[in-house]
Amino acid sequence: TLATENNIQPNLLRNWKREFLNNASTVFDDKREENFKEKLVEERKEKAEYAKKVGQLTMQVDWLKKNLKKFADLTTRVNLVRNLLTTKELPASVGASLLDINRTSIYYKGSPVSDDELACKE
Repeated sequence: TLATENNIQPNLLRNWKREFLNNASTVFDDKREENFKEKLVEERKEKAEYAKKVGQLTMQVDWLKKNLKKFADLTTRVNLVRNLLTTKELPASVGASLLDINRTSIYYKGSPVSDDELACKE
């Protein structure tokens, strides 16, 4: 048989034959190239729209980051990221990166200064 002569699994050969017979009409279709070109133009248009949207969102994120750094002090930014630990709206690491703070600062719990140390500093 053809499968054994070419060292091919019979099931594979049967699947190829079925696929060809199902799609054989498109091989001889005169409009196939025209349809392909239309599809390609549409995909390029869609890709351009996605690129435009990504550019717009990048500009918006950059603007927000700049203004948050300008108008929110470090403590406020750290508290915003700490809030992400409970809300899970974003990973805390992403929030820390967006607000330009060290990620370890959201986990750091300061210890109160003892009275002896305060007295010594006075």
